[in-house]
Amino acid sequence: MSYKKLGFSAVVAVITLASSWSHAAPLNLDLTEFDPDLSFNFGSATYDAATDIFSLEAFTSTLSSDGETSQNVAGSVSLTAEISAGGILVSGTISVLGTTSGDIINASSGTLLTGALTAFGFSNDAQEILEFIFTPTGGDLAPLYVGYDQTPAGVAGVGGLILSATGYDDNDFNSNFSGDAFGTFGDLAPIPVPAALWLFGSALMGMFGLARVKRF
Repeated sequence: MSYKKLGFSAVVAVITLASSWSHAAPLNLDLTEFDPDLSFNFGSATYDAATDIFSLEAFTSTLSSDGETSQNVAGSVSLTAEISAGGILVSGTISVLGTTSGDIINASSGTLLTGALTAFGFSNDAQEILEFIFTPTGGDLAPLYVGYDQTPAGVAGVGGLILSATGYDDNDFNSNFSGDAFGTFGDLAPIPVPAALWLFGSALMGMFGLARVKRF
């Protein structure tokens, strides 16, 4: 195989793997293993199929840690995401404004958490669940996320978000839907890049090395 063909195949494979990271499929997030957990309710979730925009507005409820310690949170949640008709996350952000005070943390700046959405999944069942993975970018709660603002650069805390009662039940995003959503933000293990890309990169280096040896 020539270097050109090998290189082209590599590019295609990388693009495929990268796009799959944003492609909608059940993420099966488990937010119980890591703290903190920030719950919210009395939400309004809507999806506009004409613009591909999903939005959420809700009120924060409680912040919990270790399953036992909790404190009230006075604030609001705002999420905006562009999700294509094929269920693929294009981009999105989250913002949690408000304050809280207690044994877990004292937060008074007015901004509890901001983040960039990086992955999306859904489950077509009675609970109408939508899932997001996000990277915290700021706010009083951001340092609570594992790996946030640590070195080396590029390793940031990773959070998960599970939404229920969103109104989604058609297994596609070709139609509008809405619901009185509620859910939870939680912490996940830090993920610099999808593990599959690291594995592919190692294999790719081996392929190039082998091709070079055969050439000589």
